[in-house]
Amino acid sequence: MDQYSLIRSTLSPGQLVSISLEGDIFKDIEFTTVGIRKGYRVFFGYIRLDTWPGWNDYFGTEVRINEGDTGAILRKTGRPGSISDDPKWAIYDVYEILIHGKICQTFRCHLIPSDQSSLGGAK
Repeated sequence: MDQYSLIRSTLSPGQLVSISLEGDIFKDIEFTTVGIRKGYRVFFGYIRLDTWPGWNDYFGTEVRINEGDTGAILRKTGRPGSISDDPKWAIYDVYEILIHGKICQTFRCHLIPSDQSSLGGAK
C-alpha cells in the first residue's frame, strides 16, 4: 500500500469529505485540478471529462473553497478520457459534491473522507 492509497479509494453518495488543497500529493499532480482566482481557489459546476486536461474544461457556478471545508459526495461522474483506467490514476476521478449549499465537481485528490481528514495529504 502506497502513501496515496486513501486518495484512490472510491467514495460513496452521502459520504462526508474534507477538502484538501495542500500536502505532498499535490507535488505529484501534473495538471490543474482547481480554479485559481486572486487570493482564493474555486471548484466549478462542471468539468468536461472528454477533453480534460485542456484549456477550456471548467464550466458553471464557481464555488469558493478552502483547505478543510466539509462537503458531501453526491455521485462519481467519471474519469477524464485522457487518463488511464489503471487504479493508480484514480486521483483524477471526478466527483459531484455539495459544498456551501452549491453543487460542483472536483477531482478525487481533493476529497478526504472526513473520518480520515488527517491522512492522504490534508494538513
